[in-house]
Amino acid sequence: MTPTTRILRSIETDPWFNLALEDFFFSTIAPHECLLLLYVNDPSLLMGKNQNPWIECSVPLLQTDNIPLCRRISGGGTVYHDTGNLNFSFLMDRKFYDSEHQFGIILDALSHLGIDAKISNRRDITVQSKKISGNAFCVRKDRALHHGTLLINADLSALNRYLLPVSKDIRTHAVPSHRSEVTNITEIDPSISQETVIDALCTAFNKAYKGDKMPCAIDRSSLSKTDLVAVEELYQKNCSWEWIYASTPRFDFSTSLNNVNTKTTFNFFIKNGKIDKLDIISDNLDPTTKDTLAIRLQGCYFTHNDICDRINKISTINNELQYICDFMRTIQIC
Repeated sequence: MTPTTRILRSIETDPWFNLALEDFFFSTIAPHECLLLLYVNDPSLLMGKNQNPWIECSVPLLQTDNIPLCRRISGGGTVYHDTGNLNFSFLMDRKFYDSEHQFGIILDALSHLGIDAKISNRRDITVQSKKISGNAFCVRKDRALHHGTLLINADLSALNRYLLPVSKDIRTHAVPSHRSEVTNITEIDPSISQETVIDALCTAFNKAYKGDKMPCAIDRSSLSKTDLVAVEELYQKNCSWEWIYASTPRFDFSTSLNNVNTKTTFNFFIKNGKIDKLDIISDNLDPTTKDTLAIRLQGCYFTHNDICDRINKISTINNELQYICDFMRTIQIC
């Protein structure tokens, strides 16, 4: 059976919008259809559905630099996007889904450009053992999605700068990223541009599915009113605290305050992005101080600002509690 095909190219660069657009087409794709969606994002960080942002990246640095943090609907690791990074998404009726077939399209396109690429055992696309493309997958009932990146001329220094954990003292069942050595396609062949890669991908896609489609540009203005409402609802979900942070699997975070006389350890138990419980371990700390802080921070969002706000509202504070609170204000988490 030969599927019907479409090729769409988003001219939006907002990562939350492009993820919403992708999710929308994933949910509404017609039976017997294969769709190739291409898009480029502004500088942003995208993590997998089951990942922990506090482990995957420097959340405070992202916020300082105004870099959006996004969570995908697929699994896989955390990746950095910018305008030197082309993103592709194969969306299709599940009967046509075959990851080897989709990978073959990408390899065929790269081969057409003179690039001898391979699929690694981690399902990355590599050239001479260096990663140029990460891939992730999602299946829903009768639909399947295979999407990924192609590093064309991305800022690799930014990738290394932002993909740093907030703390190593986090225990979690979230899926960690596997860091690989990466390279840009332009480092292999400087003559290759984003447009030549897009042309090669479209040609390979049409060849694989016996189609003859040209890319159709899409943005907010080209969507129907009904479709735009649906996409905007997904957009609001994508940029929400609930999706980005509260969807993180439960985890524990520990930090310690050391002075000459004693060591105080703070064990945070985080559920749905909030402090579910705080255990304070110290030989010399007054039990009332422990209880005051633990009660005050229970249910608090696991962010620097919310922790400070809760502490600032403690009405009665002695020197010991003041000392502990001053330390808590220095914890840079989110």
